[in-house]
Amino acid sequence: MIRTSLVSVGLLCVLTAPLSAHDGDLKILHKKPAVAGQGFTNQLLAAPAQSAMTPNQTLAASGAFQSQRVTLLSWLTLGDFGVPGGGNGNSIWGYTSGSGRRYALMGTSQGTSFVEVTTPNSPVIVDFEPGPVSLWRDMRTYQDYAYAISEGGSGIQVFDLSSIDSGVVTNVATIDDVSTSATHTVFVNEDSGYLYRAGGGANGLRIYDLANPANPTFVGSWSDRYVHEVTVYSYTSGPFAGREIAFACGGFNGGFLNSGLIVLDVTDKSNIVLMDVNEYPNAEFCHQVWLSEDKQYAYINDEFWVGPQTTIVVDVSDLNNTSYVGTFSTGSTSAAHNEYVAGDLLYQANYKSGMHVWDLSQNPTNPTTYAFFDTDPVDDASTFNSLWNIYPYFGNDIVIGSDIERGLFVWYVGDPRLTFTLPNSVPELINPGGEAVPVQITELTVGDYQSGTATLHYDTGSGFVSVPMNDLGGLNFQALFPALDCGSEVDFYFSGSSTDGIVWVEPLGAPVETYTATVAGNLQTTVNETFEVDLGWSATVDLATSGQWERGVPVDDGSWAYDPASDSDGSGQCWMTQNQLGNTDVDNGSVTLTSPAIDMSGGEVTLRYDYYLRLTNDDGSDALVVEMNDNNGIGAWVEVNRHDTDGGLSWRTGNVSGSQITAAGLTLGASMRVRFTANDADTQSIVEAGLDAVRLELLDCMSSAPSFCDGFDGSLSSCPCGNAGNPDSGCDIQQGTGGVRMDVVTQETSPQNRVTVTGTGFPAATAPAAVVIRATSIDSFSPILFGDGLRCIGAPVVRLGASFAAGGTSTHTFGHSAGPGDFFYQIWFRNSPAGFCTPQAFNLSNGRQLTW
Repeated sequence: MIRTSLVSVGLLCVLTAPLSAHDGDLKILHKKPAVAGQGFTNQLLAAPAQSAMTPNQTLAASGAFQSQRVTLLSWLTLGDFGVPGGGNGNSIWGYTSGSGRRYALMGTSQGTSFVEVTTPNSPVIVDFEPGPVSLWRDMRTYQDYAYAISEGGSGIQVFDLSSIDSGVVTNVATIDDVSTSATHTVFVNEDSGYLYRAGGGANGLRIYDLANPANPTFVGSWSDRYVHEVTVYSYTSGPFAGREIAFACGGFNGGFLNSGLIVLDVTDKSNIVLMDVNEYPNAEFCHQVWLSEDKQYAYINDEFWVGPQTTIVVDVSDLNNTSYVGTFSTGSTSAAHNEYVAGDLLYQANYKSGMHVWDLSQNPTNPTTYAFFDTDPVDDASTFNSLWNIYPYFGNDIVIGSDIERGLFVWYVGDPRLTFTLPNSVPELINPGGEAVPVQITELTVGDYQSGTATLHYDTGSGFVSVPMNDLGGLNFQALFPALDCGSEVDFYFSGSSTDGIVWVEPLGAPVETYTATVAGNLQTTVNETFEVDLGWSATVDLATSGQWERGVPVDDGSWAYDPASDSDGSGQCWMTQNQLGNTDVDNGSVTLTSPAIDMSGGEVTLRYDYYLRLTNDDGSDALVVEMNDNNGIGAWVEVNRHDTDGGLSWRTGNVSGSQITAAGLTLGASMRVRFTANDADTQSIVEAGLDAVRLELLDCMSSAPSFCDGFDGSLSSCPCGNAGNPDSGCDIQQGTGGVRMDVVTQETSPQNRVTVTGTGFPAATAPAAVVIRATSIDSFSPILFGDGLRCIGAPVVRLGASFAAGGTSTHTFGHSAGPGDFFYQIWFRNSPAGFCTPQAFNLSNGRQLTW
């Protein structure tokens, strides 16, 4: 969970409107409210069921942030930072302490926050240091110090980071000594130990010696032109070896006149030499520049470039005669802002189209897209909103970014280090007595998986419970669900950590997006009403002047924005309120659709239905109300569900469980009826409703004897000679013929405990002898090679009924008198031909678990 220091809240309350850098600056004109509310992390394991997740968490997990080759690990909103609604985020930088712990320095309009991202899935705000209120702030680090500047003034704030691992950041100095106190951006050349202040008013560069990093000392300046941003390099080879070169974006008149790339020799701080100015074609406002690793090319963002987002490329191999090479573009209409090169990748912050990563390895002047992540799910407009800056220098594919409205993003860029596969598919049913679900983890690189971190997380409505998965070896695991209440629904996901501390989850949006299964031994759909034929549903009008229920194919000609384009299940017809062209919603009352009698007797039942609901009134008075009656419609109707939120153009699924029905005072039986009432309580509102795909599911709460010890493809373990069988079977009994499968035919508990099992897949001609063996423990996480197969049940083993296979099948019926609990069974049989795999002439089936 996210921790915020007390100072980070207390110091923000008193601060108000930000200051501007330039009159009429578009960042001010385009300003939007800060995003409030809790952000996202896949480590919210103690959170309640997904229905209680915040809108931001749901947004982050839903895929609304378009991306490629980027995994969102966490997101802290400006609300998490305590930034007021009128505030904003700005720049970001990174710092790695002497212990190797990693921190994000996140700038906001109120100051600088220090966030630990060592575990990138769980960022922790460790400190906040206030500064002048300003839309603009920038920061850099040197040794164990950080330097923050702003357009709000106060020069350079100096922060001591030497105790940050203990949660302590100290403001040791404020250097406000030369010209205006405002600064637009800051850069530190860590190779030379000099700090460069760029801009602030009409300033060019102001340079400080960091020989004493706690007390920067002014040593020189250059003010021939305004400088917006600067990047400085120390050359160690070639014709410019031994010289310190500054690459600046700037020009006259605040950078808007004669804008371009300025190359300065800043080796002698008292005698700065202008080497070249490159006013590349169509220059509007040279914003920021960064060089390729070999220092041959400069990559430039022009903040006011006319047309799609564009990166300008300038050849800077000759510092006295730089040359324009060309451009490349994302094709987006959003403007470019900042960029950095790390190895062969160029990382760009492109305002409303987010982060774009280019691969420079093959063609550095016209690179290909490597990855992207759009922090604005709304659009890519050319306004000055969304992603401000990024930092890609932690060295482990972790990249952090700062969004003007949305706050801090923590990403992994590249192919995931760990991925998850469920060999037997995602289960739709979980046995009430518990179930073992096979899970495989695949590493991007051998050794990526951190041993002991594979975990199942499940939630039945009271919050997630985390259970370590059984390690079967070879990156194969068992996710063990405990005994759960039959008829309940369980949300679940899986996680595991890579050795670099990143937690990976499946599905990717977990814990907001999860898999969901019903707890039952079996599930039978006894009613499946698609409304393709009339099966006796009746529609009545209750005072409404329009909007009566009608069955048919949804009518939508585009003239009325409140009708669906089709039914929910693709079958064709459904029930809609006044299914006609134009404005035909429910007005001045309600309309009711009532089912014929439905038999809900015979066990645990759940009624599910797809519904469509468009509402413009959100006070809860307009709704789709679900009621039931247990006396064939005679007498009182009881409300069992209610829907009162607008669903847009989407169909949604509702459900009413048997326990909900009985809790409402109804008796489940053969004369149940359900009715759906669309109500318009506000004559000025719109109410459009639809109903489709009504189904009744009958749950069998008897354990369905989950299978274990599957030899198929070595999904749980490796068969003795690679003789993998089929799904839910043992190892091959003869090369390529498949293994023997054990199934439970019946399990009786009255009048006595008895069970009938079968073994199938025996060679029909040989009729081997087969015996059922039983144990009260399972060793499937460390199976024993046993003949040509795998024995996965633990000692002591009890032999039960024996029989000969006939026609490839053996049948065994036997009683159970060993008491209650979980018991595990396999079929042990003579194999033929002897010696095809091992010298022994026997093998085993898969296993089955029974709960008595």
